[in-house]
Amino acid sequence: MRLAMTLNWDMPLPQTLRLKRGGELRTLGDAGRFALDRYGSVIKSEGVEHMLDLLLRAAETGREGDVAAATDQLKHTLMASREI
Repeated sequence: MRLAMTLNWDMPLPQTLRLKRGGELRTLGDAGRFALDRYGSVIKSEGVEHMLDLLLRAAETGREGDVAAATDQLKHTLMASREI
C-alpha cells in the first residue's frame, strides 16, 4: 500500500536565485524543474544527487530549515557550474 504525500513545491526559496542565462528560481518547484532539466542526465555526481535529495526533502517536509538547506546546496551547485 502506498500513501499519498502532499509535496510543497510551491514553497518560496529564502532568496531568489537569478540565472546568468536568464530566468529566476523563486520556489522549490522552480528549483526542482531547473535541477532535473539541467542535471537530470548526470550519471554520477554526489553533489548533484545530494542537492536533489535536499530539494525533495524540503518539498516533502515544508520545513524552513530543510528549504534553507536545499537552497544553500542549490546555490553552491549553481555557483560551481557558473550558472549564477
